[in-house]
Amino acid sequence: MREGYKRTRVKICGIIRIDDALVSVECGADAVGFVFHEPSRRYIDPGKAREINEQLPPFVKTVGVFADEKADDVVKAYIESGVDAVQCMNTDGPFPGIPLSSIIPVVRVGNESGERMMTSITDKRAVLLDTFVPGEKGGTGRTFDWDIAKQYALSRRIIVAGGLSPENIFDLITRVTPYGVDVSSGVEVSPGRKDHAKIARFFERVRTADEHIRGA
Repeated sequence: MREGYKRTRVKICGIIRIDDALVSVECGADAVGFVFHEPSRRYIDPGKAREINEQLPPFVKTVGVFADEKADDVVKAYIESGVDAVQCMNTDGPFPGIPLSSIIPVVRVGNESGERMMTSITDKRAVLLDTFVPGEKGGTGRTFDWDIAKQYALSRRIIVAGGLSPENIFDLITRVTPYGVDVSSGVEVSPGRKDHAKIARFFERVRTADEHIRGA
């Protein structure tokens, strides 16, 4: 049992349909993510994201997901979509109008620049760890070495992404005990189209892992 352990936060990412967003929330999602990186197969227009955003119940966080877009483009999409936070690899900014606490840095694990970026983030914000794949900007559906995440999780709030699914989420949580997890392709039928049964199963396994850690 881990003293003081509460629960794992969950973000369902790559949302492009309102029914998928609502099912995610009903199952227990703390946040839903909209991908604003246009080359992505899960891209959604910020205006369409706002339409979904406005139909969600209170206390659910919405996150705009970017790769390395320019700061001006990030701010524009943030305003148009009405999301609560942004998640991006480009943390140089500045991002006028976006509070620092609403910017989630993305560190790609598996290359030296990711390690340097992790060292440079000295504030207490949560950091999202994703898998580095040459030539890709995320959303690869591949895992990375979770022992690295485990080490980072000892000193700060870590959100783990990359290849998560109902089949491996129990192992990830009990091994790393991250602040949060981020899943997209692992609960899909096809890019952007969620499998509602997989979402339910994912949350079931998250709850089981949390209970295991608490010793329930």
